[in-house]
Amino acid sequence: MTPFVSHPLYMRRGVWQPRQPSERTGRWGKMVHFYMENEIAVVGVMLGLFVLSLFVVGFNVIIIGIVFIAVVLICAGFPIFVIFSGTIYGMLSALIISGAIINERIQGRYLILGVTPSGFLGASWALCSLSIQNSNLLRQLRGTLRSIYAIMALILLLPFLLVSLFYVANVRTYNVYELWSVLLLSFCFLGFCIVDFFQSACVGSLIGIIAAHHSETRSNTQNTVISNFLAVQMAVYLITAFLCLFIIPAIFSAISYPITPFYGFICIGLLYGVREILIITLWHGLAITIDDDVDQLNTLTRIRIKDRSWMGHLARRLLGVLWRNPLD
Repeated sequence: MTPFVSHPLYMRRGVWQPRQPSERTGRWGKMVHFYMENEIAVVGVMLGLFVLSLFVVGFNVIIIGIVFIAVVLICAGFPIFVIFSGTIYGMLSALIISGAIINERIQGRYLILGVTPSGFLGASWALCSLSIQNSNLLRQLRGTLRSIYAIMALILLLPFLLVSLFYVANVRTYNVYELWSVLLLSFCFLGFCIVDFFQSACVGSLIGIIAAHHSETRSNTQNTVISNFLAVQMAVYLITAFLCLFIIPAIFSAISYPITPFYGFICIGLLYGVREILIITLWHGLAITIDDDVDQLNTLTRIRIKDRSWMGHLARRLLGVLWRNPLD
């Protein structure tokens, strides 16, 4: 999200001006265009069908069905969306970034961008940040998730403070500790969602840049982005789950330390640590892919990650696993 305003791409396209919506094409675009042109007629037909169904099926059945569908969507769909929001945002970021870079490569402009003072690395970073900032879809998703996280935090904060006050004051209220534990675990869930969102966005951006340099067509780029991003996400979740379910409980059992609700924050810390290692590895992999060193990458992006030889070796192994022909 840091603007690379000194790059010529920003001077040509601008930073804060979102792209104008393109003409709707395809089946979905035609359906949206038809709805916008005939909105009143479509709404009238839907209301007519609803009234007709009331007479045919019955009012009680229709109302019960609507309430049941709404409850299922709220109770099941909302938690699933929140849990996988980081993965969804990271995959969309990777697809949009890789699409922007591969489009420049296919049209023959990427080699020209490499002549700019910051080279291919600067061009890739500029296309990455431009894609993130100018995407209406990503902007709307960021705004929606920001509102959801804020509402969840506000809903949990006041009950948590009150119950914590009762718990610290040793008030003999029924199930105070259980309620305090549930609220604390709810904050753990919120912390997991926030950490997962930010780190998944970083992983998706790096994979999007790297994947566009290992593919020659748009379809191949999209396929590798989806498969590799889901592979590294699943690997992170499996490693974290193994540590949280087997290793950490075994250590606690060995030292005779009970597992408390704060165990959730330990799991979040493990998730953060495992994925941070992946991000640093992909950072070195980005430098290897574009034939630059990490120090120059740090200078360009103003992100300070130390250049370590063992991380470079690990990055080469990871690139060799994700892409059979790493361009290093």
